[in-house]
Amino acid sequence: MRISTLLIIALLTVLTVSIWQNSRGVDLETIRKADPVLDKAIDDALNHDNDETLALWLAEQNEFDREIYRRSAFTFAYKDDPKKLSELELCKRTFEHRFLFTPFLRIGTGNAHVDNDIDNRLGYSLVFGPTDNNQRASVKPLLEKIVVRLEIITEKNKSPQIIDTIGCIYFELGKKDKALVAFNQVMELMPKSNLSKKEKDVLKDLVQRRIMAIKQEKAVLPLE
Repeated sequence: MRISTLLIIALLTVLTVSIWQNSRGVDLETIRKADPVLDKAIDDALNHDNDETLALWLAEQNEFDREIYRRSAFTFAYKDDPKKLSELELCKRTFEHRFLFTPFLRIGTGNAHVDNDIDNRLGYSLVFGPTDNNQRASVKPLLEKIVVRLEIITEKNKSPQIIDTIGCIYFELGKKDKALVAFNQVMELMPKSNLSKKEKDVLKDLVQRRIMAIKQEKAVLPLE
């Protein structure tokens, strides 16, 4: 059943629930309660690290309904206004809920810009979100897939932020030379990028410290 249909049913049956919560998006709990298949898929993703059922469910949805799901999933994962969260907290929450988003690596949203954002956000979070070596080892196969997708994106879109993420992923995969190449490319692209002066200053400082971390053979990269 389509989410759009489910939303109508939910609004008719549960009038006290607000589906659209201002700019935060859609309430994931509401739409999953209206769809047993989605409910099981989300349970598999959150409690069993299995995104197969969710991927199958998303494949049957149209672009509009996939976008509803995407917004609701990020709202559910962050719980708070993302602007109020630290970069580390954003990464941790995205990592903890990663199987809500990994199906998009196979299905896609139908919007290339949104797909690029998911790839970038997920890749960055899989580098900085894990808290122990077992978690880091478990996400390396995903990072291998994501970095290939990001490299393809940057063939047309020379985004400093995406290339920075590529550098972080290569560092996490132990490919320090490739990480250094990516970070140096970020520094070269920075002056001509569309970022604001403040954004450029912040990213420039961070990338410089990441380059230094590689040269000093540090075990981890600075996050903020």
